[in-house]
Amino acid sequence: MITGELRQKIDRVWDAFWSAGISNPLEVIEQITYLMAIRHLDFLQSKEELEVARTEKPVENPTHPEGSGLIRWSQLLQESPQNIFESIRDDVFPCLRDLRRADYPFSRHLSSARFTITNPSALVKAIDMLQEIPVDDRRIEAEAYEYMLGKLTSAGQNGQFTTPRHIAQLMAAMVPPGPGDEICDPACGTGGLLVAAFKQVSFDAIQQISSTGVFCGFDFDQTMLRITSMNMFLNSIERSDIQYRDSLAEGAAVDAGVYSLILANPPFAGSLDYDAISSDLLTVVKTKKTELLFLALYLRLLKPGGRAAVIVPDGVLFGSSKAHKELREALVEDHKLDGVVKLPAGAFKPYAGISASILLFTKTGNGGTDRVWFYEVIADGYSLDDKRTALLGEDKTGPIPLSAELTEAEHQSNNLPDVLRRWRLRSGSELERARDEQSFCVSKEEISAQGYELSLNRYAERPRYLVGGRLVTLADLFSAGLLHEGAKLTFNCNGKTHGSFVTSSGWLELADGQQFRSPSRAATAAVGEGSFDGWQCWTLPGGETLDQLRQKFLTEPAAGTLETADDDAGLAVLRYEMLRQAKQKATEGSPVTLTVSELLGWWQFRRRGSLAVEKIAAELANHSLTTSPGFESVLINSTVQLVSAGQAGKDAPENTHVGLDNESNIAEEIEDVPVSTLTVGNLPSALGGIVSVSPSATFDEAITLMLINDYSQIPVLSGRSLRGAVTWKSIARARHAKPDAPFAQALVEARDFAYTQDLIDILPVLAEQEFILVRDQTNAIAGIVTASDLAAAYGEMATPFFLVGEFDQRLRRVLSSSVDLSSVRQLCDPEDARKIGGFDDLSIGDYQRILENKEVWAKVGWSLDRAIFINRLNEIREIRNDLMHFNPEPLSEGDVWKIRHMINVLREYGA
Repeated sequence: MITGELRQKIDRVWDAFWSAGISNPLEVIEQITYLMAIRHLDFLQSKEELEVARTEKPVENPTHPEGSGLIRWSQLLQESPQNIFESIRDDVFPCLRDLRRADYPFSRHLSSARFTITNPSALVKAIDMLQEIPVDDRRIEAEAYEYMLGKLTSAGQNGQFTTPRHIAQLMAAMVPPGPGDEICDPACGTGGLLVAAFKQVSFDAIQQISSTGVFCGFDFDQTMLRITSMNMFLNSIERSDIQYRDSLAEGAAVDAGVYSLILANPPFAGSLDYDAISSDLLTVVKTKKTELLFLALYLRLLKPGGRAAVIVPDGVLFGSSKAHKELREALVEDHKLDGVVKLPAGAFKPYAGISASILLFTKTGNGGTDRVWFYEVIADGYSLDDKRTALLGEDKTGPIPLSAELTEAEHQSNNLPDVLRRWRLRSGSELERARDEQSFCVSKEEISAQGYELSLNRYAERPRYLVGGRLVTLADLFSAGLLHEGAKLTFNCNGKTHGSFVTSSGWLELADGQQFRSPSRAATAAVGEGSFDGWQCWTLPGGETLDQLRQKFLTEPAAGTLETADDDAGLAVLRYEMLRQAKQKATEGSPVTLTVSELLGWWQFRRRGSLAVEKIAAELANHSLTTSPGFESVLINSTVQLVSAGQAGKDAPENTHVGLDNESNIAEEIEDVPVSTLTVGNLPSALGGIVSVSPSATFDEAITLMLINDYSQIPVLSGRSLRGAVTWKSIARARHAKPDAPFAQALVEARDFAYTQDLIDILPVLAEQEFILVRDQTNAIAGIVTASDLAAAYGEMATPFFLVGEFDQRLRRVLSSSVDLSSVRQLCDPEDARKIGGFDDLSIGDYQRILENKEVWAKVGWSLDRAIFINRLNEIREIRNDLMHFNPEPLSEGDVWKIRHMINVLREYGA
């Protein structure tokens, strides 16, 4: 295990590369890999020289022949930083590109090596760091290299990313290699799965595998091939075969039925053109989707009896297309599907936030599936945010902890040892497990009856709070049998008891005959005024509240509750507990305080789009909670409190949104959700504090405060009461009319609005008066908004719209001059459902589909990499979609940068 000191040195090298302008971690690792190669070549030469001294025979194939220009590592260390830099750049790298050594497989992938370090200081720091690692101890070198690979925070240019080490270990442990196994990863990336497989082999079997087996990896990214080759070398995997191959384009025509074990986590890049897909894969399944094509590839590459542990996006498990269903049916009926392990949604962060599962199957060609074992991983030992922080010590992480068996509490943080243990019991005690447990088995007959769906959520019985953020209604309680027709409820207010009963449709009917779907609306109507949390107010004869029934509903197991959810069960379980505790604290009068950004983080959101606001508000309401102030109406770094829904209304301004129980006219009085729109409170100055004067102030006081704070106006307050304001203009007018005028003579009207007021509603007032004052959730004056504040906010928000518009116009111009409309219709709307009448009818998604066609790309005539360009185009499409789903946060600088630079590219290439 590498020391903390060495880790710190590696971290400092990363900082040095960043300062030198190399910010892509993949490029940093690639450059360090080259330096390691130079160092190893010198080590090999030294070993050869020792052998020469012992045998007195000349070196047959010297690593550094005379006059080759390949300067030895040991010689470089004697030079100054500038000389080292120039020697590596001018002498060593040209030689590396021509180097070929059969005993050093890494050399076969050096032909396109580029030296991109531009700073001698950064280079020397990297060299010093490598000198801390014993060159003759590959174990330490391998661990240091693995630590560096763990720093990858972005995918490769084709979407590859490193499979987290503990996930790779789990997959390899579930299908451990044996002697003679020929192991393949057809999209090997950095080689982590192959390394994990090798490390699963027992010591005795290593010799047999090394002589009879082989570890094969394919990729069509040279950077990944170099990294994988170095990874193989450092882990002493002698019989490795790392090849350049586009697996989906070349298929398995050469090595069909060759491999006995496949471990894979390929990049899923969407769809390909049929002409870019191997014909032998299309005979297995007719599809353009890469995730399905890879499954077809595995079945082609495996020999009969061959096993596989592969990661697939969850859409593969329940997709409804013909290709999806045919492949799932083939796995179940024609081969032996052994298991499905659902991974938590954050398992692949920070690279991707996809929901994915591990499929485990055996190729038989004649069936064999009796039942399928399912396991839901809720915690994998690490936090599920972008940081992926370890939740336990190193000796308790991974599927095979170094310490003793985990305790129940530790299992809550790391399920992987339990996955492995129960996997080995899948033909025994696991057969008796209930559907509401973490693992269970499902018969082939039931899976067939469900259309071969393989989603765990189709068969699991889980608490209903895993519905993914849906608002619970009275109708839900009625349908679940928790409320019955005719049930009587009472509500005591100010010494008076109000009554209602449940109708045959699950509504509440008051004594005067009014009916309501919402208990809060019913409570307000019963009293005749005020705002109430009806879920807490209405009680049954036994004293049970509607809220208590709601919690019963949420925690009752039910099958299939996650079928339409976009949430991850592990996060939902954690969030439910956090909200339950927040409700308790709110009841005790010590509400949870956090920023809006932190609140969004509970749901893994970064911005407040309409769907995010709707989901958060719904789950808060299910716990009778809301935020004060409203989280949707203030700045994202503002502090809010989680308070009881009824409590929030006591001090709120008149139009403040209280809870999530206000009925919507559109939805026949069912509960409403807050609309994501720009409010006064979303402006930085709205709740930023206020400087004021009293009605008894002097002109000198007001003028001094305005001067030293650079204000154009200042409010006049008497306690919490707003008396008006004075401005430079009003002061000038008062003194011009009467030099000794009293201060009150300069007072002008000042309008005040709640922070929740829609910003568009105050535009006429700002145009007339140039400022307004803002009241917070306690109804106190808390800030001021001026016309210049508004102009700055709209300017920041409008810029991305203009940029997207320019990008759209330029790309449309390119396509309209390069491809005819009939071809566009064939590519974007082959069934003519949209009736595309011209290029103005196209979206960015259409541009993407058009440029994915090789013939169109050739007509455009750009000397750019098509895959990389389309990948960035897809990113801009997602940015544009996010922009159109209005939310108060401006686009990040990184997103704006992407649009600006794509516009620059289009300009340079004549658009």
